[in-house]
Amino acid sequence: IYRRQGGCGRLVLIGTGPARDVLSAMAATLDIADAIEIRGPCFGAEKQRKMAGWHFFVQPSRFDGVPIAALEAALAGLPLVVSQETGLAEQVASANAGLVMRDLTASAVAEAFHKAALLSPEAWQRMSLGAHAMATQIGDWTPISAQLRKLYLAR
Repeated sequence: IYRRQGGCGRLVLIGTGPARDVLSAMAATLDIADAIEIRGPCFGAEKQRKMAGWHFFVQPSRFDGVPIAALEAALAGLPLVVSQETGLAEQVASANAGLVMRDLTASAVAEAFHKAALLSPEAWQRMSLGAHAMATQIGDWTPISAQLRKLYLAR
């Protein structure tokens, strides 16, 4: 849908799984294989190099409560595009750390991609800073350890 509506972004899928061949065949059938890169696992410096070339990290998930990959991307300053079900939607919205998809349909994902593509450089920069701040706050164990200490000492 996104490409048919004039979208010119590129999608990079990282990881492994049984759907890889299905996704490759689907991209070829839809004549969008040139706009999609499907890679295997990516770690360390290679992952950092890859992310440095991206504009957003997209996590359209129905089940990820706290997706670590999305938090890593946010920590690197990548604004997020997430679904409500990721468990990060509220934080992304309140921190201006990216965009939250209204639902998990192809049209909603395409809509989010179009919104992302229309952002001004200044708006993207604000989201980048918001994403980093959000990830830092979520990953800060100081308040968590203080709460745990309080619980243990209460006994």
